[in-house]
Amino acid sequence: MAVRVITAPTRPGDAQRAHEQELAKLTDAITLAIKIIFGLFSFVLALAALFVVLGHNVASDNPLVSASWKVAEWIDGPFSKDDGIFRFHGAKGPKLEAVVNWGCAALAYLLAGNLFRFLLRLRRPRSARAGGAGV
Repeated sequence: MAVRVITAPTRPGDAQRAHEQELAKLTDAITLAIKIIFGLFSFVLALAALFVVLGHNVASDNPLVSASWKVAEWIDGPFSKDDGIFRFHGAKGPKLEAVVNWGCAALAYLLAGNLFRFLLRLRRPRSARAGGAGV
């Protein structure tokens, strides 16, 4: 069993630099999580819209199709497939509504995720910004 010895900082500023490095690691982990979550939301919305477009070629009782539609309906916000911001009429209206509304929701998630990541990176200490992992 190895004993870990923690020593006090030897130079002025070492504690501050260590704190900034830990904060930078935490910020990198959070930005990576945001990137993954918002990217998955965008992917699910785009996939669900594709399944709507394919229509009769995709069985709605397929577990992947039904799961993607349920998740997309859960995360679509104001861009609902049936009651969204954009409305279209005619024979292809329901498909267009799904594609346009869910497509806009996917873009909104990508933009919001990148905006959050950008704002989190601005909060990093200056010394950590230059040498960061660039997540």
